[in-house]
Amino acid sequence: MRSKFILVGLMSGLVSLGSFGTLSAQEMPSRVQAGASAPPVTLRSSTAPEMEVRIAPTSKQLLEAAQSASLGENVAAPLAKILGVKPPPRPAAPRRVGSVFASNTESRSVQWETQADGNSVTHIRITSTGALGIRAKLQLPAGMTMGELRVVAKQGDAAESVPLWVAQQGEIWTPYTEGQTQLVEIITPQRVAGTQMRVVDIVHFEESLNEALGPGAPSVTKAAGTCNPDVVCTSNNATTDAGIAERAKSVVRLSFQSGGSSFLCSATLINSPSQQNFLLTANHCF
Repeated sequence: MRSKFILVGLMSGLVSLGSFGTLSAQEMPSRVQAGASAPPVTLRSSTAPEMEVRIAPTSKQLLEAAQSASLGENVAAPLAKILGVKPPPRPAAPRRVGSVFASNTESRSVQWETQADGNSVTHIRITSTGALGIRAKLQLPAGMTMGELRVVAKQGDAAESVPLWVAQQGEIWTPYTEGQTQLVEIITPQRVAGTQMRVVDIVHFEESLNEALGPGAPSVTKAAGTCNPDVVCTSNNATTDAGIAERAKSVVRLSFQSGGSSFLCSATLINSPSQQNFLLTANHCF
């Protein structure tokens, strides 16, 4: 499975879904709520037609997924014990936080609601029983590149949004939401008659990404300020200098899928003269 990641926490705000690798400023836009002038985004419709996909992984399936992910992590330790020598240190690794399960559903014809502005809206409700968090891989029509998807845990929540043009041949991952159910809204101005969609995979998080790193982890509730000074600069103003020092602590959490499991790691967001967004992270994270 090709690894994908979502940045779920940043001292300066929330960052959206992207593909593994170097991301352009367009591919990794900030989703922060910058004060009262930028109200939270919510779902466009409460009445759009809804497709539902539900899975219920058993304890055995969850255990087998965890065991499969741990195979080969430290195979030299038992041999060292037999030989009577000190075992090698356990290799650093990203933290496993969930399992990826196929939805085992086929593509379905989608019903749409037409908005006053001409856009079409549909909903997909995805549930993985017992999960502390959800993500999903969707297969949209390959030509559907205009519009966006919005994701919430339930109606009324502030939504995380992702532009449809980031999809690769229609394949797109939804952002993370807390709890066992995720509601996905797809909005597009394109022709939708006869379209089919499919939920391919569902990530069943066994740990909440908002709690997994414990106290001191990057906050997912803090929004960015209107000014982002260079952290190497200082000023004659104590308040400004304190803000610059705080900016230097900016850290993101990386949630990515690989080999049937979901993992969590951390990184630092750094700037560049080309105004692209780069992440500096440990080699063992990917």
